[in-house]
Amino acid sequence: MPTDNLYKFAAISGMWLALGLLLFFAWLIHTDIQLDRESKAFPAYANAKNTLRNIEQRLEAIDNGMPEQNKLSWVSQDLSAGKERSLLQKIAKRHRKTIADFQALNVSSDISETMDVFQRTDVRCLGVIYIFFTVSMLIFGFTGWKRKVHDVDMELRAIDLTARKKELEKLELELAEKRGVSNE
Repeated sequence: MPTDNLYKFAAISGMWLALGLLLFFAWLIHTDIQLDRESKAFPAYANAKNTLRNIEQRLEAIDNGMPEQNKLSWVSQDLSAGKERSLLQKIAKRHRKTIADFQALNVSSDISETMDVFQRTDVRCLGVIYIFFTVSMLIFGFTGWKRKVHDVDMELRAIDLTARKKELEKLELELAEKRGVSNE
């Protein structure tokens, strides 16, 4: 009986370890999706930050009465100071939204640092050992359970089926004898 408990413990432990492994892989997939989302949004964020800084410098030059300073090459030189100011404020508003959207992604350098940890050989070795231990516990537990519980149950069912077949044969013989006696 103590080995039955050992098999049960191994099977249950193996299932918990497998659940932990599944949750870890779910976390890895989530992290990968987050990194992908951040890496796609970063170029627009960096461009918006740079452009916004240039726009703010230009607007400051216009406000200080120095219209020839910090001119932006992508803005038409034919615009009056008022129209240029209005245009730059609209563009700045869009860039601020881009920056806010990127910051709303909860960009974290911790994610990339955490992913760097998984590149280390010792961490990978621990992962392989964890997977091996999980699979071993599952195999050991369920094969022991099969041998000690399932196979015994199947044998008992086979014995019960054989006993019922013999009982049925006996009843059929008795019935045949009674029919034979009543026919005479």
